[in-house]
Amino acid sequence: MQTTFDYVIDGAGSAGCVLARGLSDAGHKVLLLEVGSSDKSWIIRMPAGLRSAFKPTSKYNWWYYTQQQKTPQQP
Repeated sequence: MQTTFDYVIDGAGSAGCVLARGLSDAGHKVLLLEVGSSDKSWIIRMPAGLRSAFKPTSKYNWWYYTQQQKTPQQP
C-alpha cells in the first residue's frame, strides 16, 4: 500500500473528482478522501428531502459552525 502522495484532496464531490483526475492524469500521486454515510436515503436522493436534511435531528448535517474570518486588506 502506498503511503506517500503528491496531493491530498478532501472531498470527492464534482470539483474534487475533476481535480483528482486532472492531477493523476498528469502523473501525480493523489489521495482522494471522502467521508459520510450512505446516500441511498430518500432524503438525499429526492429534492423534496432537502428540508429533512436540515432538521436538528438529521444525521446528514454535521452542524459545523465557523467563526468570522478577517478579510485581508487590498493594496
